[in-house]
Amino acid sequence: MSARARATPLLFLHGNWHGAWCWTEVIAALAGSGRSAVAVDMAGHGLRARRPACLTSRPLRRRGTGHRGLAGGGRGSRPGG
Repeated sequence: MSARARATPLLFLHGNWHGAWCWTEVIAALAGSGRSAVAVDMAGHGLRARRPACLTSRPLRRRGTGHRGLAGGGRGSRPGG
């Protein structure tokens, strides 16, 4: 490998639901062999990411009431119950 290729850092990018942390062992091994490498977190991912609101929101809940907007009005799924 040429000196120029060795001087060029490698960039690692994670997949969904991961972060730069998933490359820590790979980067350590590369550093041990003399290669420089960096891993970055994509926006909305990684250790400081917040949960998306769509995972915790309840779009079918009526605002201001304890009842859901579908099936049974919050009393369960039994007819007449």
